[in-house]
Amino acid sequence: MKKLFALVLALAMLVSMVACAKDDTEVGEDLEESGDKVVVIQGAAGEETYEYVITAGNTVEITSYSGAYDLHPVVIPDTFDGRPVTAIGESAFYHANNITEIKLPATVTSIGDWAFAGCNYLTSVTGSDAVTAIGKGAFAQCPALTQVQLSSALTEIGAYAFKECAALTSVTLPASLVTIGDAAFEASGLTAVSIPASVKTIGLLCFSECTALKSATLTAGTEEIGDFAFNGCAKDLVISCPAGSAAATYAAGTGIATK
Repeated sequence: MKKLFALVLALAMLVSMVACAKDDTEVGEDLEESGDKVVVIQGAAGEETYEYVITAGNTVEITSYSGAYDLHPVVIPDTFDGRPVTAIGESAFYHANNITEIKLPATVTSIGDWAFAGCNYLTSVTGSDAVTAIGKGAFAQCPALTQVQLSSALTEIGAYAFKECAALTSVTLPASLVTIGDAAFEASGLTAVSIPASVKTIGLLCFSECTALKSATLTAGTEEIGDFAFNGCAKDLVISCPAGSAAATYAAGTGIATK
């Protein structure tokens, strides 16, 4: 009986030690399974856990996030363990259905593929002043998203980036933008869009099925417009563009009115 009691006590102590080890996670501690590092901080609604990797440039790329169960905004820190946070990695916040707002630090320059995709209650993304690239599907299927602050340094919006963002009725595309990927705004809630002269390429299906889109303004700077880019938009859609431009040619070939 004494031996059995001693064995049970030893097992209880072992379990307690493992639990304490999990609770005492420190900034920069390695995760044995993934090789990522982990940091736990105090956020707006309680503890927030980030996993991250250190890049070749000695900066931080966030690879995963988890926070409180209740809906809450997230302010992403600008440094972890003394290193600047420069990237939101692929699927880092994928289907994080507990977040309502994201404020990015000024240090972030890239948002990876599917980074915030499927965040059903995400309404706004701000603070992205230094972002130069938004990855494929980065904000796809975020039905509550109404506000996105795009950086004046942004050059590329990836394919499907804002696909099926039904509440996104307007967006200001910066003069730095060069490429808008395939289906980037497909089935979004846009009512009007102005494409800056810097944009050379608009991908196929880019604004297709934007059923509320009634006005699109393009310049002679746009050299290529993909097939079905404005397919299924409002029946009274009008494209404003210079005569002889790629936009005018596209509109003539698809029966869309121009002015």
